[in-house]
Amino acid sequence: MKCKKNKKQKFMEASSLEEFIDMYVRFHKQELALENDFSYFDVTRSNVDGHFFGEMFDNAIRIKFLKETNKHFLEQVDEEQLMKQVKEEFEEDFKKYKELHPEEKQD
Repeated sequence: MKCKKNKKQKFMEASSLEEFIDMYVRFHKQELALENDFSYFDVTRSNVDGHFFGEMFDNAIRIKFLKETNKHFLEQVDEEQLMKQVKEEFEEDFKKYKELHPEEKQD
């Protein structure tokens, strides 16, 4: 009798289109956040070196592997539309954050 082995997922491999879209939006929002000296993640724990610069490096790798590992899902989405969603969600999140933290420097 043969036992089925569970297929080990590759780095940044999504198990469904919905999961891929969620990851795509999350990591692209993080990219926009980093460009604005902001982060959705605790940078002391989310990357290799535990610093903001390390998060910038790691997030770029996440996006690269997400797209390469999930080409079949990437072909099923409209990236332009997803990036519009990313931008809108980030702007709303950033606005809320600034409202909740008026003591932080705002440009």
